[in-house]
Amino acid sequence: MRSQKKFVETGIRQFPVINGEADRKVIGIISSKDTLKAFLGQDNGIAPRRGKEIVKKIMVTDVIYCEQDDELSKVWPMMYDTGITGLPVVEQKKNKKGVKRNDVVGMITQLDIIKHGAFRLLRESGRTRSSTVRKIMRTSPITIAPDKSTGEAAELMLKHNIVR
Repeated sequence: MRSQKKFVETGIRQFPVINGEADRKVIGIISSKDTLKAFLGQDNGIAPRRGKEIVKKIMVTDVIYCEQDDELSKVWPMMYDTGITGLPVVEQKKNKKGVKRNDVVGMITQLDIIKHGAFRLLRESGRTRSSTVRKIMRTSPITIAPDKSTGEAAELMLKHNIVR
């Protein structure tokens, strides 16, 4: 019962896959559902691998994300329309070659937005501009590298109550 309570409190159900601690570019996202399906062998019809599959093989690479200065009034419909409950928050940086990359700096969930009361305050105040993601996002997001096993991903999810 305690783990279900933590799940409800955090609202986090997935986490970004990044190249590594030195290179925090978002290259995918993994959910607890993806990890469980891989564990049971239901993701590709083969025998269960029991946590031995690597994250890169099961992660979603078409990642929907937002930026720190995006307005919550833009982010909420993006989540609602896609059925995604949380988004990585990225900061665009240029590498030495001038190529833009999206480094993960946080996570934002529907629960974060609801707890913040952003839409209620917007409606009641009559303001035309809403709060930004930066004001309520969670910093120091939980991440994983693509070469890690789904077993390691599952352990990380359990440790940080990332469950669905």
